[in-house]
Amino acid sequence: MLFSDSVLKSAASLLLLAASAHAQCSEISGNYYCNKVDQVVYENIGFSGSYNKVTNFDTNSCSCSSKPVAFSGSLSPLDEEVSLHFRGPLNLKQFAYYSYNNTKSKRDVPEAETEKHTVARRHVHHAHKREIVYVTEYVQADAAAPSTAAAASTSTAAAAKKAAAAKASSSAASSSKQTTQTGTGWTRQSYYNAASQSSNGLVFLNHQGGTAGSGVWDTCFGNSLSYCGSDGISGAGSPQVLADTVIPSNKEFSIFTSEKCQGDSCGYYRPGSTAYHGFDGNYKAFAFEFSMPSDAGSNAVINGDMPAIWMLNAQIPRTLQYGNGACSCWSTGCGEFDIFEVLNSGNEFLTSHLHTGQGAASLANNGGGGTADYIARPVSGTLKAAVIFADASITLTVLDDDTTFDSFLSDDAMAKWIAQSSSSSSSVSL
Repeated sequence: MLFSDSVLKSAASLLLLAASAHAQCSEISGNYYCNKVDQVVYENIGFSGSYNKVTNFDTNSCSCSSKPVAFSGSLSPLDEEVSLHFRGPLNLKQFAYYSYNNTKSKRDVPEAETEKHTVARRHVHHAHKREIVYVTEYVQADAAAPSTAAAASTSTAAAAKKAAAAKASSSAASSSKQTTQTGTGWTRQSYYNAASQSSNGLVFLNHQGGTAGSGVWDTCFGNSLSYCGSDGISGAGSPQVLADTVIPSNKEFSIFTSEKCQGDSCGYYRPGSTAYHGFDGNYKAFAFEFSMPSDAGSNAVINGDMPAIWMLNAQIPRTLQYGNGACSCWSTGCGEFDIFEVLNSGNEFLTSHLHTGQGAASLANNGGGGTADYIARPVSGTLKAAVIFADASITLTVLDDDTTFDSFLSDDAMAKWIAQSSSSSSSVSL
């Protein structure tokens, strides 16, 4: 086939652009890292699609059944219930979950039960299903072009302020409740503080089912979810408050709301599992304070000195997070968001990535996207940060050290959270 001079020149320009972009970035173990930033804004998130929802576990044949379910709307499918997951080496100091309120009222809160230049590249992601998947990521090579990122941050702040047009769903029912005054803004529904050993509106779980009086184990599917011991490693027979401790490499725990699944309130989940509701809605925010100290001497077989904080569609851990892919909705694209993740041992760059079917073939999870810009890993000291879901955007932002996770945040207060790091921002538009 013959090409015109203009086409050839255009192709050459693209190749030069790609080479220039890569030249300004560093490659470590197959992944590119470009600019240190304090904020990443994901825009145009949400689409119409479907995934396979698990409907049955069969321990005789060690197989699972599922059916396709459709979804649509802004932030979908991560507007559904999500769970938060943490992998060591990590010391969680504080965690808070906020839902949006647009009326002045009282609600019951559950208590605890005790434009940049880009080139597409292949990004090796150590998926939280013990598999490696390849996804498209954007290498952003121009750190001195804040206009697009600033505009993205501004639009996200505006989305947070106009959230009065919609109200995020939130978990509410519990046998023990506290009453919190709310208004137009963001109400803290769940909170954990390691120093004071206080916790409300949430529960700590891990994958030790059948070992300590909660959850189940079988030869087909292994350990289900269980209550997490205070050490963050062992199982427990009842809800425990996580101790102020460093979780070692390749050990994980998760956080759900304190509302138990009752009947079919959570849909189908693995029989016998310790099942709780996740954090629901397309207006929700999570705040963290944590450290990720070095664990260079780790003897972990996998994920040594590779800490991570990520989010899953809550159906995934309630069915089967690790194991037979047909036994969760993960492989068909029900949603994962890697918030802070180290991709190779000892790395001090935290990346983020959205894994959904957006932009991919039907019933796939290799869509979404991410950025090669990174946030610095808090090896010494702690990092305060937040991830805010509002309208059709997700903003991951570093917070000032003196930020407090108050029981209520006005729209202006949330906008200030987002504005704190807007001058050092990266954007991803899907």
